[in-house]
Amino acid sequence: MRTHFLVLMVVFVSLGSTILFSQDIRQKASASFDEMDEELSLFFYDALDGKPIAGARFKINGESGVTDMSGKVSLPFAEGFSQMEKTYTGTFAKKGYITSEIPVKVLAGGVFLHRYSISPTLPPNNLRIVLDWGKNPADLDMHLVKERSYHISYRDMRKFEDQAVLDRDDTDGEGPETITINKLDQQAHYRFFVHDFTNREKSSANILGRSHARILVFSDKQLVSSFTVPSGNGIVWNVFSIKAGQIVAESSLGTSPR
Repeated sequence: MRTHFLVLMVVFVSLGSTILFSQDIRQKASASFDEMDEELSLFFYDALDGKPIAGARFKINGESGVTDMSGKVSLPFAEGFSQMEKTYTGTFAKKGYITSEIPVKVLAGGVFLHRYSISPTLPPNNLRIVLDWGKNPADLDMHLVKERSYHISYRDMRKFEDQAVLDRDDTDGEGPETITINKLDQQAHYRFFVHDFTNREKSSANILGRSHARILVFSDKQLVSSFTVPSGNGIVWNVFSIKAGQIVAESSLGTSPR
């Protein structure tokens, strides 16, 4: 009798583990590749309000599709499974948004980050910086510093008659978090960095380097720059500077802004 009970317990535990494992696999597949159908799934959101963008057309690798009400588009993408790491270029287009040639970084069995927040159209001489990341850490903060002028962050969201604005502050993971420069000063020096506020007391933490964070920078005409967080330790990601109107890449992790 005791032997039969133990056997049943083993069966139930194994079955429960199998169900949990299957659920985890399904969740991961929906966020990257569906290995059954060899499909690539990506999600698109509005960079200002974080809502899904439905009805947008997305093209990549010779395939195209339209986003559904959840902002999701799924496309055949068998080639991705044979690549250890490669970056493809896809085209996002919808009226009212900036048509964007976006990089899709494919890793073995998945994508670097399956979500993209796209900027609505902008007036001339505007620049919009958008941050997306994974579920961890919960709170990443954007910082834009105009030398000898202002510092935009969650502490001070507007400066100089809205010349620069933190449009959206996200504190529960994934993003988007967004800053808009409404009047880009061609003579000024700007610095932009991301701070891991969640782990601010742990200067050697590696959570930011594992967050899959991505920065997209939009002008009024196009997506002009894209940055993905490097791996390593540090709670500050120094992403780029702007000098004489030109974006200069830095993209390094550390314990303090440069």
